[in-house]
Amino acid sequence: MLKNTILCLLLVFGLSTAYAQTQVSGGIYNNTTWSLSGSPYVVTGNIVVFPGKTLTIEPGVDVRVQGTASFGNTGHYLEVRGTLNVVGTMSAPITFKSDAPTTDDFTWAGILIKTSQGGIGNFAYANIENAYQGWVSDGYVVGTGVQVLENCTFKDNYIAYQPWFNTKFVNCEFTGNGIAVQPLSNYGVGVEFLRCNFVGNEVALTYCYDTVTIDSCVFFQNVNPLISFLEGSVKNSLFDGNNVAFNGYGGIVEGCEFINNASAITNFQAGSITNCVIRNNQVGIELLPGGNLQNNEISNNVIGVKIYDNNGNFTGNRICSNTQFNVENAADKNISLIGNCFCESDSTVAEALLFDGYDDITRGLFNFALYDSTCTNIVQLVSKVFIPTGIAQSIDNPISVFPNPVSDVLQVRLPDGIYNGEIKLVNLQGQIIRSIEATALTRIEVADLPAGVYLLEYQGPARQVVRWIKE
Repeated sequence: MLKNTILCLLLVFGLSTAYAQTQVSGGIYNNTTWSLSGSPYVVTGNIVVFPGKTLTIEPGVDVRVQGTASFGNTGHYLEVRGTLNVVGTMSAPITFKSDAPTTDDFTWAGILIKTSQGGIGNFAYANIENAYQGWVSDGYVVGTGVQVLENCTFKDNYIAYQPWFNTKFVNCEFTGNGIAVQPLSNYGVGVEFLRCNFVGNEVALTYCYDTVTIDSCVFFQNVNPLISFLEGSVKNSLFDGNNVAFNGYGGIVEGCEFINNASAITNFQAGSITNCVIRNNQVGIELLPGGNLQNNEISNNVIGVKIYDNNGNFTGNRICSNTQFNVENAADKNISLIGNCFCESDSTVAEALLFDGYDDITRGLFNFALYDSTCTNIVQLVSKVFIPTGIAQSIDNPISVFPNPVSDVLQVRLPDGIYNGEIKLVNLQGQIIRSIEATALTRIEVADLPAGVYLLEYQGPARQVVRWIKE
């Protein structure tokens, strides 16, 4: 009997300890600390931190918000007109979430920093879940400082975070949000992401008027991970299983992998895409006038590249084994694809994977080249509109072009036994820049040419095309 009584008392004591909590609501009129010993803090009504006062939340504290919300009624909020310190540690993060046992929808309004009244918020090693607007501001702050958020998690919020001045996210997770990050629509608010993960969001980052820097991040199964930004870079990042991975106006995209997306990169027109792997997407790249595309692997997509013009730099790419088209001409302009390898030795097979004016008279025509198995040397040049020499064939004993790259003087040595012919310098738009009478050793001044990739076409007893680079 005594043993059973003790067990009951221990059980009651254990239950009362497990469910110990502190209910909070109303105004913060004095400097206040929510301590770990009082956790969890259950928010039963709206809270306002008044000007000149500070609310500090200790590492490890759980804040649980009661109530429900909808678009017409967004639930309880925490408003900051003074200072809010939400700074946990790696081993003891701070968490804000719904008090409901399970939910994946927003049930409270979130945290509003009233910068218009001098409000300040510090946030690191912390998590926000189930909020309509997780951490937002009513205005932006002009300045040179950068707020750094490390090891933060934002889950199942309608808008997770709204930077109001330059913000850097390091090792942060954004999962199941409507909009993960939405910079205020003012110049001077730049964002940076380093080693962050975005999973299952409707939008990872909305349009940004200032600089965006993304490095070593993962974007997995989002609807629209990146909306375009004015300037910035996306480097060394993975985009896997998204709807539109990057709806991009411009910027630098370098060393990234785009796989299994409906569209990898669309509306790209004012920047450069280099050294990326783009495969197994429905559409690899939609390239608008002005976009640069260099040294990428674009393979096994349904459509590799959909191009509207090539007045940017479109060279050095391996565009191979795309199932419907390697390249589709989406405009009525003639476009040179010379400088890109299609991994085909048969011009008929290569032509079948290029959609242009031969397939639809409303489109422009393509010039293209066939390369050897290394995708280094041109062995056949197919010219439909610009290059008048038509199809150039390789010769057994090739000519020598050196130095390559070259700054000032390009030298051309003919094979033994061949002493004359004609040399033409051709740009990648198929325009003949110079025609020179060939000798056994021909010196050509090229110092005045812009830097870039060019073709040298020799025609004499045999014919050959060599690619060379002007530094």
